[in-house]
Amino acid sequence: MNPYFRTAFCRCNNHHFLFKIFGNISNSSNRAVFPKLQGSIHSSFYSIKHNPEPKNQKRSKKYLKTGIFVASLFSLSFLINEAVTKLQDEDFNGFFFKDKNGFDPFFFRKFKLIEIRNVNHDTNIFRFFVPDIDKKHSKAIYKIINSGVWSIDIKDHYVQTYRSYTPIDYSIPSNHIESSNTSGFDISLKEDGNNDQNYIDILVKRYPNGSVSRFIHNIDVGEMVEIRGPRSTFPYFLRPKKNIGLIAGGTGIAPMYQLIKRILLSEDSQVSDKKISLLYASKSKEDILLANELISLQKKYPEKLTLRFHIDSNADFDSQSSQTSLRSSSNIKLPEGLDTNLGFIDRKTIQENMPLPGDDSIIVVSGPQGYFLSLL
Repeated sequence: MNPYFRTAFCRCNNHHFLFKIFGNISNSSNRAVFPKLQGSIHSSFYSIKHNPEPKNQKRSKKYLKTGIFVASLFSLSFLINEAVTKLQDEDFNGFFFKDKNGFDPFFFRKFKLIEIRNVNHDTNIFRFFVPDIDKKHSKAIYKIINSGVWSIDIKDHYVQTYRSYTPIDYSIPSNHIESSNTSGFDISLKEDGNNDQNYIDILVKRYPNGSVSRFIHNIDVGEMVEIRGPRSTFPYFLRPKKNIGLIAGGTGIAPMYQLIKRILLSEDSQVSDKKISLLYASKSKEDILLANELISLQKKYPEKLTLRFHIDSNADFDSQSSQTSLRSSSNIKLPEGLDTNLGFIDRKTIQENMPLPGDDSIIVVSGPQGYFLSLL
């Protein structure tokens, strides 16, 4: 055999090229010259193009396809069975439909309501049990909570809407948070007799047209509620200030109360020189929320916290003895010397009680939208 054709045939892996060589050699003019080479290329080309698949390999593929089909059919039937069971029993935890508990900043998870405390005629404090923080979200939750004021989203699953609420009290230590600075995960007042279980407390006022607030007020202890969070509301601790002015109206006291407790109960040595001034406006004496809790903190930290309550002019007050009338309420017990005022918070009141503008001062406002407009 000619060395040139033998080299070309051995190095070729393309069927089309083999066919081309075979075609050229099959010409009548070349048959006499390369009779042996023609037969060799023809037989080799045929073996490459028409190599049949072994029978054992065909049988293995057939069994594999059958196994995959049977496994898929079984998984589908199992999934359908669990789906039907889940619809009939919400507490059912199966292989596919397993409820994920604990805080999740991105998805709603179910939390159990364990306690309800009445505050006034339309406001309650709801306590939810919080399972241990999942290791998957521990770093994100640590950064959110330690940054400052945070809130959660509570969903009304009947109408698929949600509303944000700021926890006023919580204790959520976690085994998956490995850091020396975890003071922000527990702002519970130990003298209140709180138990050791993980929990969050939210302050909810019932509004006539509020879908989520009416939903929360209608649930009973032991029921499950869908909650998403935490999410950062005001990252105060990223740029802390020395002089802090807080202006709150109505339920806007919730984020202010969380911030006050975070600052006063913090183990950070830099908190010792902080001074907090709070102006809190309510419609009437019955609508003053967290009054006793604020007064308790003021008694404990008299040099760091000052309080001033304001009541709207339409409240049942005598302008000459507003402080005495407020102190006579059976639900609210204000200490002697506590500054109270009848009327709206105006520009003059802000200038007299809030810190002066400066690099080490900050003023925060929290409340309904109409309350913001009244301060302008």
